[in-house]
Amino acid sequence: VARRAAGSIDMRAALAAMHWSFGEEEKAEEYWEWACTRINSGVLREGGPAIDGCRLYKDMDWLARIRRWPPSMVRKMDDFLNLRKGSEL
Repeated sequence: VARRAAGSIDMRAALAAMHWSFGEEEKAEEYWEWACTRINSGVLREGGPAIDGCRLYKDMDWLARIRRWPPSMVRKMDDFLNLRKGSEL
């Protein structure tokens, strides 16, 4: 997935959450850092603001309603962002 969708913030954020849930903290931080600093999502409309690659992924409601992540992945992301050890379910 990282090769085919190298510029996907969604994919890298999800991988960060997954690796965190597996106890692979370093790998999780690596994917998160990539999504936050190396992917430039740019400006969606002329004169509009540049989008912060990670800001929206810190909003669990947005992940669930807009991105339509499954509840288990939303929990994993919340655990990751709050540095909690969660379940792998």
